[in-house]
Amino acid sequence: MIQVLKWLFGLMQKHHVHLCSQVRGSVTLKGKPIAGIEIKRSLSYADEEQIDITKTDEQGSFAFEEKSIRSRLPGNILHQPVVRQIVYLKYEGEHYVLWYANQRGIEPIPGYTARLLQLNAELTTEEQVYEIENHDSLLHPYGVTSICRWPQE
Repeated sequence: MIQVLKWLFGLMQKHHVHLCSQVRGSVTLKGKPIAGIEIKRSLSYADEEQIDITKTDEQGSFAFEEKSIRSRLPGNILHQPVVRQIVYLKYEGEHYVLWYANQRGIEPIPGYTARLLQLNAELTTEEQVYEIENHDSLLHPYGVTSICRWPQE
């Protein structure tokens, strides 16, 4: 009976769900900054999407604030929390993916947080898939797709 009450209380309680860490980056083309480009960030959790839009400044730099929500879903033992994160832009008719990842869980992923602060995109760079260490499961690393490059750790 106590377990049932705990389960019911868990369903009613709202939990903090981390959608995305702070994002900072820049956009260049052949090494030259591109000003005035619209950058979009799409964050999806439990069939709800939130889209943020910003523009690059004269140095090609842009930023998004950290984002989180409150939700009852993590209290449901059948719910498997996944946040889809996409940061992208369209330039001269082409789409460029600066960041595409699925965050499993409701807490920030350190490997994501560090890279999202260095989202520096050169538009001539090919898209690549990265494996980021998953400290909870070494057999299942996190995957990130991006045209950005990061220094080796």
